[in-house]
Amino acid sequence: MQNSRQPERIGKILTRIMARRGFQRQISQEVLETVWGKMVGETLAGKTRIGSLRRGTLEVFIRHKIFEQELSFRQAELVQALNAALGENKIKRLKFTLV
Repeated sequence: MQNSRQPERIGKILTRIMARRGFQRQISQEVLETVWGKMVGETLAGKTRIGSLRRGTLEVFIRHKIFEQELSFRQAELVQALNAALGENKIKRLKFTLV
């Protein structure tokens, strides 16, 4: 009896294992935080924090309501840069939450 299965590339196997263990989520979060800091600048990065990504919406925690206006104005630019860094179009919009 012959086995019709072909060998799998090690990269594919490792990707699946990392996804199961949650490593990919952690890496993506770190990438998002790094890109966020570069995009919004040091001042805003210190007054905001990236939250979770659910159903295409990335939650961003802000310390003051005034930052929501500035970030809302730049939302399209920020979403595009974050998606480019992830290499996917996972983020559709930003949701700002005052903390």
